[in-house]
Amino acid sequence: MADLLDNCRFTAGSTGTADFSDGTADPSFQNLEDAGAVDGRMYPYKAQNATGTEWEFGRGTALETSGGWVLERTEIEKSSNSGAAVNFTVQPKVIITAGCLEVAGEAATVSSAQGRTYGSVPSFIRTAGKTDVDDGEGHLYANVDSEPSAVSIATYTKGASLKAVGSAIGNLTGGGGLAAAFNGVGDTYLNSARNSGTTPRYIGRTVSGRRVFCAIINPSTDQGFIQNADPSVTISLYGKTGSAPANATDGTLLGSETFTDINVNIPRSVVAGATNIATAWDHIWIHVLGDGTNNIAVGELDFLEADQSTGSIEPEAFSITVAGGTEWYDAVAPCTGHFIAHAKTMTELVTALPISNPTPSNGTQRVVFSRPIYLQQGDLIEASAEMEVTTAEAPGGSNVGVWSHIILTPDPGGVVPQDSNYKITALNGRNCTPEMHHDTHAHSGTLIAPATGLFYVNFVAYAANSSATGNITVEQGYGHLSVKRTRGHIGSLV
Repeated sequence: MADLLDNCRFTAGSTGTADFSDGTADPSFQNLEDAGAVDGRMYPYKAQNATGTEWEFGRGTALETSGGWVLERTEIEKSSNSGAAVNFTVQPKVIITAGCLEVAGEAATVSSAQGRTYGSVPSFIRTAGKTDVDDGEGHLYANVDSEPSAVSIATYTKGASLKAVGSAIGNLTGGGGLAAAFNGVGDTYLNSARNSGTTPRYIGRTVSGRRVFCAIINPSTDQGFIQNADPSVTISLYGKTGSAPANATDGTLLGSETFTDINVNIPRSVVAGATNIATAWDHIWIHVLGDGTNNIAVGELDFLEADQSTGSIEPEAFSITVAGGTEWYDAVAPCTGHFIAHAKTMTELVTALPISNPTPSNGTQRVVFSRPIYLQQGDLIEASAEMEVTTAEAPGGSNVGVWSHIILTPDPGGVVPQDSNYKITALNGRNCTPEMHHDTHAHSGTLIAPATGLFYVNFVAYAANSSATGNITVEQGYGHLSVKRTRGHIGSLV
């Protein structure tokens, strides 16, 4: 299996059957040197002339020579010369792009005890001497010595109130004093726990070894948090072990919320982040930061404990029903607490891109490839896609802009990401001319899953021109969409 390079496509500086010398990078791409090729490392490549009549793909070894970088044609997998090295009559375009070995894995069909058939186990998770184990319960463990143990996880939920645990701490001692914030009664400004805003103000409790899930804070019933003003207010939740805090920020910041104050009793909550929710604190408190001038008031304050429950999760293969009622399976590998799944799609869903004039609507954008994927929030998604279009029929000899990107969407036909959190790659493209004849568009990117559920990784494209009409042909069998998901169970909030 070969390595990969980001966004590497160039015109070779050589012809014939010679190795590809590093040449000029195409616009918006990099050549071997700029893409960070490593001397002696193997990379998958595809090379072809402008008309697509001369082509080959395989794996080449990058070599740094005295005359510059060269991509040696080490392993030719297929070519227009019956699998042998092509004698290129012109300098070919060379692109570093994943082949089947890199993304689909070695052919290794495994049947489960329930009669399910799993697809090929990706080669990138295979190690010499390892095997695949079916536990008879529908779980396929890939690349292991034996069936692995379940992975233990801890889950934290909102627990009981801590407002009566231990003793109150802080410097909001005016008005009704610290006790006013823990008496279960919503108080006016005069009766709230309050003090001047010129000194950093805080209030909390000594709880002696308790986990905190969140703080719930009510302002005064008539003045809000800040007397006679409505500034921006930040409430921060802190925790500390050992000695009591010496000031408002003498501890570990667990979370914060910023908002604009109003003279209404609207409760606010600050949740402890996942990093610190498992920690038992001796002291917990909130720091209220206002405009630094007017008095600060807290009408009522409560801390909810973080209850811990433990369980286990087994890495497993899973299925999803897609169009036509078929099922697909991912091989899943335990890898230092992370689960990895990989899949590849190579059948284009459309044959042409309608030319829009000039700005595309949702109706003129097309999903070229789509791959279903079940995600948990926080999963790492890595995707790469490529398509080839024929530009020879660009209407009237016009330049036609072809644009594309990879998105995550809950809709298999979705062409627009619902927000920036769902963009795996940026939308980009370029003008295609009849003289180019064929043009390849490639993307790769990563995304942290913004939510849990069934999603689709879609490779979306469109064509645009201010005056031309018609279609740009999408070549069949030349592209792909490859998706990799990495999962790490580190605990979660419920």
